Amino acid sequence: LILSGLNLVVMPRASGVAPMWMSDWGYGTTVNSPIAYLLLIAILLWFLISKTTFYKQIILTGSDERASFVSGVRINTARLGAHVIAGVFVGLGAIAFTAMIGSGDPVQGNRYTLQAVTALVLGGTSLAGGRGGGFGSIIGAINMYLIFYVLSSFNFGIISGFVTQMFYGLILVISLIINILTTSIRVRE
Repeated sequence: LILSGLNLVVMPRASGVAPMWMSDWGYGTTVNSPIAYLLLIAILLWFLISKTTFYKQIILTGSDERASFVSGVRINTARLGAHVIAGVFVGLGAIAFTAMIGSGDPVQGNRYTLQAVTALVLGGTSLAGGRGGGFGSIIGAINMYLIFYVLSSFNFGIISGFVTQMFYGLILVISLIINILTTSIRVRE
């Protein structure tokens, strides 16, 4: 958000073009594309990270900070590492998104924030921390795409672009309620 605002201060209006070397990435004419390679790299990287002890320390810190501190986890290191890992995945996503839309406009991604959070929660990631993972997030993203496909197939989006955002928000609220209910049932057991 800071860089988006800075770009709007420097430039009179939001604009930007993707570099020439990624101009054909977003055409979608072949499965064997750099976007597919970025996706495979991200999945492989997540698989490797999730097998480390440091990943378990991050999950423990997100689940219960006091318990992780008592267990000997360096909380600040775990937090910093989680942010670094998130930054790497955000960078991969930003490269893919820039190539897909063919634009370097920093405000293009703002409308996808709700969809990204909804996909994570739908995939089983707890917003409180300590629960979730890469596989569930991928399933949540696929579900979000299928929801978008159904909404566009039945022409709900013709009424207004806000209708799809309303459905995403509704799905997010329902997913959060289910997430809270399943968490409280697990705690009682």
